[in-house]
Amino acid sequence: MPNLSHIMPKPVVIPILWGHDYAVNAVTAPNLLRMMADLVTGPFMNGLAQYGIQRGSVNAPIVIDDDHPPATIVYRDSGNNLQDDITKQLIKWITAGTVPPPRSPNDINQLYVIVPPIESTLQTYNGESDPTGLGVQGFHNEGLTNPGAPPTYFWAIVKTDWDRATPTQDVTPGVARTICHELVEQLVDRNGSYEELGDPCNNNAVVYQWGCSSESSKISKSHWV
Repeated sequence: MPNLSHIMPKPVVIPILWGHDYAVNAVTAPNLLRMMADLVTGPFMNGLAQYGIQRGSVNAPIVIDDDHPPATIVYRDSGNNLQDDITKQLIKWITAGTVPPPRSPNDINQLYVIVPPIESTLQTYNGESDPTGLGVQGFHNEGLTNPGAPPTYFWAIVKTDWDRATPTQDVTPGVARTICHELVEQLVDRNGSYEELGDPCNNNAVVYQWGCSSESSKISKSHWV
C-alpha cells in the first residue's frame, strides 16, 4: 500500500509563468504546457508508480504579466529563517482570483510549478558555503510555508537564468530538466520525510536511481531545442 503521509498520489499541476516576457512570447505557455503534460500524463510517471503515484493532470499555464517584478524572491534568508516570498505571492494571486486555491484545506495533490521573472534572483539558504542558494537551479517547499497551513501550498520553483539568445526567447528548453527533477522530489516526498530522489544520500555517494537526467534530456530535445 502507498504511504499517503508522504506522497502526492493524484497530482494536479498548475504551471505559473510569472513575468512580462512570458506574456509577450506566444510560444512559451503552449510549449511549457506540452512539456509538463508529456511528463505528468505520460510514461515518465511510470517510475513513480512504485510509490503509489498515479499519472496526473496539468492545468493550462497561468501567465502573470508583471512589468515590475521583485529583484529577489526569497524562501529562506541567509540566516536560514523561513521568509517564503513565494507563498505570500501565491496568496495574493489567489485572493485576486488569478490563481486557483488548493481544492480543500487538506488537499495533498495540487502542486504549483512557478517559472519566475527572468529579472528576479531566487534565494534560499543552502548552507554556509552558499548562504543565498545561488547554486540552486530550483527547489520545492515540501509543504513548509509561511504563513503555515491550513491550507498547505505545495509549490516548486525553477530558475530561468540560462543562456538565451534574447530575454524573450522561450525558456522551456532551459527549465525542462529542473522541472523534471522537482516533480519527482515533490510528488514522492511532499513533506520532506525522505531523502530526496535524484540527490546524494547523506553525502555517502549513493544516489537514488529515479532522478530525471536521462528522461528530461530526451523530452526537452525531442520537442523544444
